[in-house]
Amino acid sequence: MKKTFFAIILIAFVGFLGWWFSGSDEPGTSAATGRGTRSVPVEVTAIKSDTIRDIAQFTGTLKPSARFVIAPKVTGRLEELRVNIGDQVKNGE
Repeated sequence: MKKTFFAIILIAFVGFLGWWFSGSDEPGTSAATGRGTRSVPVEVTAIKSDTIRDIAQFTGTLKPSARFVIAPKVTGRLEELRVNIGDQVKNGE
Protein backbone atom coordinates (compact mmCIF):
# COMPACT_ATOMS: atom_id res chain seq x y z
CA MET A 1 0.00 0.00 0.00
CA LYS A 2 2.87 2.38 0.79
CA LYS A 3 4.50 1.71 -2.63
CA THR A 4 1.28 2.55 -4.48
CA PHE A 5 0.76 5.74 -2.47
CA PHE A 6 4.39 6.77 -3.08
CA ALA A 7 4.00 6.10 -6.85
CA ILE A 8 0.85 8.26 -7.03
CA ILE A 9 2.55 11.11 -5.15
CA LEU A 10 5.62 10.85 -7.42
CA ILE A 11 3.52 10.93 -10.60
CA ALA A 12 1.54 13.92 -9.29
CA PHE A 13 4.77 15.76 -8.43
CA VAL A 14 6.30 15.11 -11.87
CA GLY A 15 3.05 16.31 -13.49
CA PHE A 16 3.11 19.46 -11.39
CA LEU A 17 6.74 20.15 -12.39
CA GLY A 18 5.84 19.63 -16.04
CA TRP A 19 3.00 22.11 -15.76
CA TRP A 20 5.15 24.59 -13.81
CA PHE A 21 8.01 24.57 -16.36
CA SER A 22 5.79 24.36 -19.45
CA GLY A 23 6.69 27.97 -20.30
CA SER A 24 3.10 29.20 -20.59
CA ASP A 25 4.23 32.74 -19.66
CA GLU A 26 6.94 32.94 -22.37
CA PRO A 27 6.53 35.44 -25.21
CA GLY A 28 5.06 33.95 -28.36
CA THR A 29 2.90 31.39 -26.55
CA SER A 30 -0.75 30.86 -27.27
CA ALA A 31 -3.19 31.31 -24.37
CA ALA A 32 -5.37 28.44 -25.62
CA THR A 33 -2.67 25.75 -25.79
CA GLY A 34 0.04 27.13 -23.53
CA ARG A 35 2.56 26.29 -26.24
CA GLY A 36 4.37 28.47 -28.69
CA THR A 37 7.41 28.80 -30.85
CA ARG A 38 10.69 29.95 -29.43
CA SER A 39 12.41 32.85 -31.13
CA VAL A 40 15.70 32.22 -32.89
CA PRO A 41 18.32 34.98 -33.21
CA VAL A 42 19.16 35.88 -36.80
CA GLU A 43 21.51 38.30 -38.50
CA VAL A 44 20.10 40.60 -41.19
CA THR A 45 22.35 42.13 -43.86
CA ALA A 46 21.88 43.95 -47.14
CA ILE A 47 21.73 41.94 -50.37
CA LYS A 48 24.75 42.29 -52.62
CA SER A 49 25.89 40.78 -55.89
CA ASP A 50 29.37 39.32 -56.20
CA THR A 51 31.37 36.88 -58.31
CA ILE A 52 31.99 33.37 -57.02
CA ARG A 53 35.15 31.69 -58.23
CA ASP A 54 35.51 27.93 -58.04
CA ILE A 55 39.22 27.19 -58.25
CA ALA A 56 40.74 23.79 -57.60
CA GLN A 57 44.11 22.17 -58.24
CA PHE A 58 44.40 18.51 -59.11
CA THR A 59 47.40 16.27 -59.58
CA GLY A 60 47.50 13.01 -61.45
CA THR A 61 48.14 11.34 -64.76
CA LEU A 62 45.94 11.69 -67.82
CA LYS A 63 45.54 8.57 -69.91
CA PRO A 64 43.94 8.69 -73.38
CA SER A 65 40.97 6.48 -74.21
CA ALA A 66 42.68 5.49 -77.49
CA ARG A 67 46.27 5.53 -78.66
CA PHE A 68 47.60 5.25 -82.19
CA VAL A 69 51.19 4.51 -83.13
CA ILE A 70 52.10 5.45 -86.68
CA ALA A 71 55.21 3.71 -87.96
CA PRO A 72 56.36 2.75 -91.44
CA LYS A 73 56.45 -0.90 -92.41
CA VAL A 74 59.54 -0.38 -94.55
CA THR A 75 62.67 1.65 -94.08
CA GLY A 76 63.21 4.73 -96.16
CA ARG A 77 63.09 8.47 -96.28
CA LEU A 78 59.95 10.63 -96.52
CA GLU A 79 60.25 12.93 -99.52
CA GLU A 80 56.84 14.61 -99.48
CA LEU A 81 53.95 14.91 -97.00
CA ARG A 82 50.69 15.47 -98.88
CA VAL A 83 48.38 15.92 -95.88
CA ASN A 84 48.47 18.12 -92.81
CA ILE A 85 47.92 17.10 -89.25
CA GLY A 86 44.18 16.80 -88.60
CA ASP A 87 43.22 16.14 -92.23
CA GLN A 88 40.91 13.21 -92.89
CA VAL A 89 42.28 10.49 -95.11
CA LYS A 90 40.60 7.51 -96.70
CA ASN A 91 41.82 3.96 -96.98
CA GLY A 92 44.46 3.66 -99.72
CA GLU A 93 45.49 7.34 -99.88
